[in-house]
Amino acid sequence: MLKVLKNANLYIDGKFIKKDILIDEKIVEIGDNLKAETEIDLSGKYVTPGFIDIHIHGRGGVDAVEDCGLLSKNLAKLGVTSFLPTTLTLSEEDTLKALNKLADYIENQDKSGAEALGIYSEGIFFSKLKCGAQNPDYIKEEIDFSLVEKMLEASRGYIKIMAFAPENKGSEELSDYLSKRGIRASMGHTNALEKDIKPCIEKGLSGVTHLYNGMYWMNHLELGAGGVGVFDDRLYAEIITDGYHVNKEFLNILFKFKPIDKILFISDNVHLSGLPKGKGSMGGVPVIIEEDRLIVDQSEGFSLAGSCLKLCDSIKNASKMTGISIEELLACVTKNPAEYVGVYNRKGSIEVGKDSDLNIFDKEFNLLKTYIKGEEV
Repeated sequence: MLKVLKNANLYIDGKFIKKDILIDEKIVEIGDNLKAETEIDLSGKYVTPGFIDIHIHGRGGVDAVEDCGLLSKNLAKLGVTSFLPTTLTLSEEDTLKALNKLADYIENQDKSGAEALGIYSEGIFFSKLKCGAQNPDYIKEEIDFSLVEKMLEASRGYIKIMAFAPENKGSEELSDYLSKRGIRASMGHTNALEKDIKPCIEKGLSGVTHLYNGMYWMNHLELGAGGVGVFDDRLYAEIITDGYHVNKEFLNILFKFKPIDKILFISDNVHLSGLPKGKGSMGGVPVIIEEDRLIVDQSEGFSLAGSCLKLCDSIKNASKMTGISIEELLACVTKNPAEYVGVYNRKGSIEVGKDSDLNIFDKEFNLLKTYIKGEEV
């Protein structure tokens, strides 16, 4: 049904402009004094494109693989209108089952929640030294191309991003193999040095999975994965702005040296995110649920296990830590992820002809309403 949102501050081309917007499933018109049978006054409110979470495993007790439909509805309440359900490191058999199940959902997905745009494959071809909350029992430190082919087949072509450690034997070939198929090759859970990473970038590696976390740190002698992720402009960098995964200083380093159009805010939520304090498990790895973070339950060392961050809070958090305006940072949850996963032709900005996926905020940038394909959710 046609409706017009009137007197709204619309986020267009990186700034807020006061206009009316006429919407159905698609954005029909942007202008002044627009009319429709249904008119909604948004005076004093701010309208952004719906947020896109490209890296999320679950939330609130719901696992993406087990009930992607319920997860999609829960995400819509948090301003996420599109997402990539993300896998964990599992056994080969369970990995293929998970990819097949997610493909089933994508082909028959519920239209009333956030749209699953494809699959993020995070798992198996990692470094055991940097496994974090990924189960080391199932990690393979050499690329098995027969398994890769099985994974792509099980996903029915819906894998948008595949993460792996560049130091693993076969990673250069995998970077080339994926990029030629239009799949983003991303480095993650890696102990790689610069010498391991650069050849993969030349072959098509184009992403960094949760920058700084689960990777070799930069130092005065070696950039490592963390440093290359910051300083090589060919790479898109995912970042978690919850204040636990990355401190203020390193977040500012990223924004000082990385073009903002290559920065992607993610939630990296898991099914334990948002649950009351207690204990749980991720892929067989024991986890302690604290008030606003998750940590791996182990006697030695320390590792976070996904985040509790709501993506709609990532912008405010980052703005407080960096001093960068909300207007500038909004691209990190809208335009940038849309371009990264190849859907900017229909999502990620407020333009005529694009999907009517919209978030409504007050002047303190608190989320008030969300529209998906023109319907309030």
